[in-house]
Amino acid sequence: AFFGGLLPEGSGRSNLAKQAQASRDDVFALVSYAGRDVAGAIRVGGDPGEPTESYVALTDEQIAERLTLINDYALGAIGGGGSLAGYQPKTTLA
Repeated sequence: AFFGGLLPEGSGRSNLAKQAQASRDDVFALVSYAGRDVAGAIRVGGDPGEPTESYVALTDEQIAERLTLINDYALGAIGGGGSLAGYQPKTTLA
């Protein structure tokens, strides 16, 4: 029950299951897939190892394209948004 509570409900869980290629009821598979991006101040998974510091330069057009696709990410709104309080689709640019 604890780990299931770290995952989104409803369509957010369906979106995650689709990208994880797992059943929406397979909490272990879903947490294994999204373990570094679950609710709360925890991370589930193995040692992430050393940072790679490998960045790829993007053009303005590539950044714009990624921003238009933000709702297609694992916890995004393919069929609706997440149900966690304060949930918003996010991406990282460095």
